[in-house]
Amino acid sequence: MRTDLPKALVTADDRPLIHYSTSEFVPYARSVLVVVREEHKSSFVGTHWHSVVKPTYVVQTNLTGTAEAVRLGLLASSSKWLVVVWADHVGASAFPLDAILVEMNSEADLVLPVVERPDPYVYFEVLDHRITRFNETHRGAPSVAKGLSDCGVFALRRDAVLGPLSEFVHDHSGAEELNFLQFFASCHADSLRSRLLRLEDFRLTIGVNSPDDLDQLGALL
Repeated sequence: MRTDLPKALVTADDRPLIHYSTSEFVPYARSVLVVVREEHKSSFVGTHWHSVVKPTYVVQTNLTGTAEAVRLGLLASSSKWLVVVWADHVGASAFPLDAILVEMNSEADLVLPVVERPDPYVYFEVLDHRITRFNETHRGAPSVAKGLSDCGVFALRRDAVLGPLSEFVHDHSGAEELNFLQFFASCHADSLRSRLLRLEDFRLTIGVNSPDDLDQLGALL
């Protein structure tokens, strides 16, 4: 990202990316947990990226990917439901909050908002409303003309998800990096009730993965 800052604190139009990603959710949250690396914690604590609520910072020392980061967030919380947001996923600034709140009142244990978009960077394969595979094109998965991509936002029922997610992380402990999105392809084996929330706004899928992505934000948001 041409900077030593954590990516979530890189600015676009003088706002850090984490402000874009969380702006729709933080004002309604009872508490906010931010999972960070030890060497980045002071950068977040010293930045007033949001004024509504004071975050609690959870340090991730085992740098094995986002599945472990989400697991640590679940361990540190006592809430019945948690909304997980990727801090660099600026498209979440356009997220329809009411849509996910309705699903949190359903029988689901996990809610996965998705949008069908052209030429997706990552995408899910679905059969009978169940996710069967998660694909990452930068790790060798074939490119497709259209695919279901995540919105960088997930709702999790803590007590139902923590055990299966911990086992998932343990079973894949030898992996170099374990993406949390892979969990959705395996959670049915644990009898977790996942709900695909299909949305249509292309902007919801926008994340920042490179300086080029950052340069294009103004036209997209």
